Amino acid sequence: MDRQTESPDYLYAYQKEAEMNTNHEGPGNFDERQLVSSLFDLFFAGTETTSTTVLWAMVFMIENPDVMQNVQDEIDENVGREKILTSSDRVRLPYTEAVILEVQRCANLVPLGVPHRSHEDIQVDGYTIPKDTLIVANLFSIHRDPRYWKDPEQFDAFRFLKDDKKLIRPDGFAPFLIGKRACLGEALAKMELFLFIANLLR
Repeated sequence: MDRQTESPDYLYAYQKEAEMNTNHEGPGNFDERQLVSSLFDLFFAGTETTSTTVLWAMVFMIENPDVMQNVQDEIDENVGREKILTSSDRVRLPYTEAVILEVQRCANLVPLGVPHRSHEDIQVDGYTIPKDTLIVANLFSIHRDPRYWKDPEQFDAFRFLKDDKKLIRPDGFAPFLIGKRACLGEALAKMELFLFIANLLR
């Protein structure tokens, strides 16, 4: 069984890692103080970005009242106005989900990704990146790149929909980064953003 499947949550995984790293002088970096510090980092990083994304959503809705009306119409047709929306309603509201993705693309809260390190010499577009080079993704540039986005400066939720119904994730969309080092809180953030934004707009 791999480490990921035997660690059902963060605290359990932290405890297991601390046990594996304990030496004769003590637990090293995996002590209670470090645990509390990392939990605060995770909590506040998620709180700040989620609340700021909700604020940007309101800005974009004020600038694009037709988009706000479309969201309200979709909610009225598929869920109803009286019901408080839950995460189970996400699948019935693809346009609303697409609007949230477009808010993330346009607001671009985290313009630069978390630094990574190259494990070996690599070639990218004719450039050599030596082993152990620090690499930082320019998310702002990716989210505004006309190779990926038609009229990238325009707010257009339909770029995240296929045939106006099915939600898609185009290449060039990476608000949470990608790969093994993507944001730990991506699933939680997506759910929170839907709940906050959709309920505010209904």
